[in-house]
Amino acid sequence: SRPVNRFLLDTPLNQRQARESARTNPRPAQEAPTTNAYNKMIQAYGIAGDSETAESTFRSLLSEGTANHKSWVQLMKARASNGDNSDGDEEEIVRSLLDEMEEEGLEL
Repeated sequence: SRPVNRFLLDTPLNQRQARESARTNPRPAQEAPTTNAYNKMIQAYGIAGDSETAESTFRSLLSEGTANHKSWVQLMKARASNGDNSDGDEEEIVRSLLDEMEEEGLEL
């Protein structure tokens, strides 16, 4: 590929064409990330060993009312696999999250 001559790009004709293109082809509005995208982030934080950020991300979903079953499962996996409890009681961690999940009206 040939190098671009920046002088040619900055001509009044090209500037006018760029303005016209921007006016006739506006950028589409960006959509908010989906619950699935947030679930992937929770999963990634869990894999990275950052269960605190995984939980914070999950709590954001929960407060918005968009957390789903997969959100809960990803948080359970993140919390249980990272030794959040000093005595290593993963079962207790998952059980407390299951109880909270039922209080929110969801069941596995």
